[in-house]
Amino acid sequence: MLIAPVLASLILLSTALSTTLACETPVFVYALNLWPADPYEVVLVHRSEPAALTLLQEFQSLSGDNVNVVIRDIPPDYTEGTLGEWLEASPVTTTPWLAVRYPVRGDSRRTVWSGPIGNVKPQCWLDSPVRQQIVRYLLDRRAGVWLILNSGERSRDNAAANLLANELDRLERVFNLPEAASAYGVTQESPVFPRISLNRNDPAENELIAMLLRSEPDLSAITDQPIVFPIYGRGLVLYALAGAGINVANITAAAQFLVGECACEVKSDNPGLELILNAAWDDQPAGSFADFESRVNTAYVQLEDIRGIIPSAQINTTNTTISEAAAAAPLQEPATRSGLARWLQIGVVVLLAFGAIIWLSGITRRK
Repeated sequence: MLIAPVLASLILLSTALSTTLACETPVFVYALNLWPADPYEVVLVHRSEPAALTLLQEFQSLSGDNVNVVIRDIPPDYTEGTLGEWLEASPVTTTPWLAVRYPVRGDSRRTVWSGPIGNVKPQCWLDSPVRQQIVRYLLDRRAGVWLILNSGERSRDNAAANLLANELDRLERVFNLPEAASAYGVTQESPVFPRISLNRNDPAENELIAMLLRSEPDLSAITDQPIVFPIYGRGLVLYALAGAGINVANITAAAQFLVGECACEVKSDNPGLELILNAAWDDQPAGSFADFESRVNTAYVQLEDIRGIIPSAQINTTNTTISEAAAAAPLQEPATRSGLARWLQIGVVVLLAFGAIIWLSGITRRK
């Protein structure tokens, strides 16, 4: 007679475990706080030409710590052998020569742009007015920024902009953010989806447009249709919606991903390709990870306080602060909890099955 209550309890336990162990943090929040922006590669091949050295110095001085780029200086005595695969992807026809390359995806980097240095302006590659606006929205905990790149065909652009605005307004009313988001500085109960309109012929945004149009194969060939780019995290372009792809189903699917529960996976398992942005991502406001170092160092002290309870041989502690530890080994993202949840749920299922067998065998004996 105890089997039925036990089975009911196990079912409730399984449900509770599933609910408790699920990560309720929305993807856009998790990505902003825990996925560092991968760096672009700016490569300058030169033979000590004065113009090249001036350009190199300008890139180095403007990049700073808040811009996700790595500056590569190929020295005057370069050979094709020393450059390896890079020359195959971006053949150098003269010097000085500059190439801007996307972050690594898979085992390779793709080239955004390459050519003689000519009229290259480092400040335009490293920042722009629209990118500053994107950064402000993302740091303000908006649920992704929806950038629409106009085609120049007014009727098509207006139709796409109206559809996007109407659908995002509707989704802002429909979606609710979990309470867990408030722990990371999100003050609104419902997501906010800001929109930015960008003209293809805007000279101040040539470099941004190049990054967008080469983020996926064949986008550059779409010249007569508007293209929408949802951007989240620390400047990740989710993917492109072009022409007829700007529809209710696709907009809803992208928005659901951004506000949905994060799987707590590593960044590379999720869609997106960065833009070059100038942002102090780690200067988070109170309520997020701003006091992370302080809390970890406090934990070290608390651990020292219990040394008398647990044998010292079982405790692995040092007086090293988290800043010193970071210098010795890179920080990693938290391990996923989904694996633990999966095994606990499997265990519950096994127990349920075992209980059912016992219950059925009891019925058989009574018959």
